[in-house]
Amino acid sequence: SCNYCRYHNLLAVLDWFVMHIAFENIVIKGLVNNLNLEFDTKGCTVLYDPCEIVSSTILSALIGLYELDGGNIYLDGIPKQEYFLNHSLISTFSMIFNEGIMLANLTVKENLLLPYHRRFQIVETSIFEKELKFFMQVFNQDIDLELRPAFLTSSQRKFFCFIRSLLLK
Repeated sequence: SCNYCRYHNLLAVLDWFVMHIAFENIVIKGLVNNLNLEFDTKGCTVLYDPCEIVSSTILSALIGLYELDGGNIYLDGIPKQEYFLNHSLISTFSMIFNEGIMLANLTVKENLLLPYHRRFQIVETSIFEKELKFFMQVFNQDIDLELRPAFLTSSQRKFFCFIRSLLLK
């Protein structure tokens, strides 16, 4: 298959993730005070902040790493706590840290496979292998997956953390 086809398949995968997110009067002591922000996601949305403080705070609040001291977060008009009663956090949001976090004692492939097994509760790896191969081709990553993360550059680790997020849907 051609790169054009792979790219459009990737867009189809990313288009699953369409959501309206609203922050209303958010207060997180010492970080943000009365933040009001609304945006729509379509596909993969990147929040860029040169200082990384606001974007990481927003993502941390979305995934529950920060408790709110005030305000509300709405996902498709539903309060976040209520939304996650019917939707799993892991299939809704993903955060890629600057370091491209991976477990040092596992290979790159094992780092990708471990959360995949936990998320989908399947032992058969053929679907995983197929999806991983697809994403590696899309992002032009020709790396030996049996390497330990220490042998990858920081940017390669980030790429694989992004691929891990896509694999987890």
